Amino acid sequence: MKITDTNGSPILLFYNSNNGAARYVVIDGQGGVSQVASTSYEHGWTQIPAGTISSGMDGNVIFAYLFYNTNTGAAQFYQLNQPGSITQLSNTTFAKG
Repeated sequence: MKITDTNGSPILLFYNSNNGAARYVVIDGQGGVSQVASTSYEHGWTQIPAGTISSGMDGNVIFAYLFYNTNTGAAQFYQLNQPGSITQLSNTTFAKG
């Protein structure tokens, strides 16, 4: 499942694991790329897959990211409120690697 803006254009997250810098960009229907937000997150995350989480019987869907560090096993789920604004949903540890 891809994360999109209100027009259905894909939103991508670019992240630098060394310094935590993050940029959100939107790709329009003609292939143009526009930055919509920039921020910084904790450095060291090795994988940040995007996905959706159903919030229950009401049918609402939450756009979310899993921040995972393969070296430590640290894992944190975040809800995407808007590009550049996330809210932590959970914090856990998975197997390393």
